[in-house]
Amino acid sequence: MQAGRLGMDPFALSTKAYLVNGNIGYEAQAVAAMVYSSPVLVGRLRFDYEGEGDDRIVKVTGRLRGDTQPCEYVSPPLKVLAQGGKSPLWKKDPDQQMAYYATRAWARRWVPDVIMGVYTVDEMEDADMRDVTPRDSAGDRMKVNLMKF
Repeated sequence: MQAGRLGMDPFALSTKAYLVNGNIGYEAQAVAAMVYSSPVLVGRLRFDYEGEGDDRIVKVTGRLRGDTQPCEYVSPPLKVLAQGGKSPLWKKDPDQQMAYYATRAWARRWVPDVIMGVYTVDEMEDADMRDVTPRDSAGDRMKVNLMKF
């Protein structure tokens, strides 16, 4: 269903999906693909890196359809980002990992409707997930209300 809503190939998306604590999580690459496949983005995101080593940051810039001004997001420094990162790529290819992190953060800030309900594996592993399902369903309430008539 998510693939259809996002206009993506469900089989391709499923290869980037994982079950984490009973919930579906996606690789950061899939979240980036969701952003790029969205009609709200004009062109591609731009990544500008500044600083060295643990102080390195990335600034992501993108333009939304209908807007004249670019939308920006500046990441925390690498020393902060890599703390929670479980992927070995944080050490091998930190710029790529920073780009994935910043793409997700940019999307959460500027186009939350595009990735609403979609979380990456690392977000889900770090989150304290809890069941927020109502005790009684809308169907149960409807049955009770119909019985009153």
